[in-house]
Amino acid sequence: MVKKDPRFIRDGNNLLTEISIPFYEAILGAVSKVSTVEGSVDLKIPAGTQPGQIIKISGRGTPVLNSLRRGDLLIKVNVEIPKKISSAQKKLLEEWDGKRGWF
Repeated sequence: MVKKDPRFIRDGNNLLTEISIPFYEAILGAVSKVSTVEGSVDLKIPAGTQPGQIIKISGRGTPVLNSLRRGDLLIKVNVEIPKKISSAQKKLLEEWDGKRGWF
């Protein structure tokens, strides 16, 4: 029997969890700590990660009955957008927007 853990939602042998990252990590990519049932691990956030994107860590879910296999850990990535930014930050974003043409 697997004990309930508020950090995870069970879906068969897979576990679902969520993390929140700042928007610049979603754009640039990063490494973030994520909780598993055995402790935390480093999760590589690929550059260009979209809000709500699911990243899978294979074999970090619950054990499959009568098997040596385990389900997967599925991590939903929430991207944090600041509600307020400084004038310097705003200027940098406006400059970037002008160079990229798609912001």
